[in-house]
Amino acid sequence: MNIHTLRGTLLNFIGNPNESWGEPNDGNGNPVDLKMGEQVSRTSDQADINTARMNSGTHTPEQKDDFWKQVCQTEHRGGTAYFPGDPDDLPADIPEKTCSQCGKTFRSVKTEEKVKCFNCSLDELCPVLPSRHIRAYWRRDGWWLEGFGDIGFRNEMVLQWSNQTSGGNVCHQRLEVYRTAEGKVRKLVLSTVASQAKCCYRVAFDFEKDAIKFARTDNAISIKSDDVTDHNYAKFVELKELDDLVLDLMVAMIPSWMLYAHHPRNPANGCFAVL
Repeated sequence: MNIHTLRGTLLNFIGNPNESWGEPNDGNGNPVDLKMGEQVSRTSDQADINTARMNSGTHTPEQKDDFWKQVCQTEHRGGTAYFPGDPDDLPADIPEKTCSQCGKTFRSVKTEEKVKCFNCSLDELCPVLPSRHIRAYWRRDGWWLEGFGDIGFRNEMVLQWSNQTSGGNVCHQRLEVYRTAEGKVRKLVLSTVASQAKCCYRVAFDFEKDAIKFARTDNAISIKSDDVTDHNYAKFVELKELDDLVLDLMVAMIPSWMLYAHHPRNPANGCFAVL
């Protein structure tokens, strides 16, 4: 396999790793959607929560009185004031309102015509981050594949696979995927650790510059080490070219069924294409 065919194979692989590895899970047996990911948790402190309760009116008069008593106490003793009770579980004597943003029915002491519910008020104070986390796990024929990254923040993903039965080559390959905000692949970096030789070879495909770069670093025994990531490129020595034996090593460490499933093919006859 030449370097251009390897590039096409890796591109096909990141487009649909499930084709060769099957369906992923989150590590607890739950299915994972790689294109959606998981919403990043919103960070909000108690002051934001208190303000959202006040702005939405999701409290009883007694809860409001209790809150202000706590505020007075904290001015002398320190600590934090909390609105007691659940904003979504107010008594029936509190009038119902329709949230002016999401349309949800909720109870509020506010008299204004347009009022936002507690969650929408909190969203306004602490907007939900647009990025989503990705973490997925696959297993097939004694091989493990782990994927992690994000959508909407750095737009990066790492896929690393290992063979649990080949002791000398455990955790030996890593593919870093860098995308634009629109989801287009701009760079791929394949790192391969030769654990017995304690060195790591890497090939970087830069699609924006239409360039391929090779590099090597020593004293690397595991692909999970930060020493082999693209962000620590200064630890690598750039190579003018990659020896054919090293390229063969990189290809040989990829599972055969993964190579077969993602090898570029001629659309006319379905046979392997030569790039």
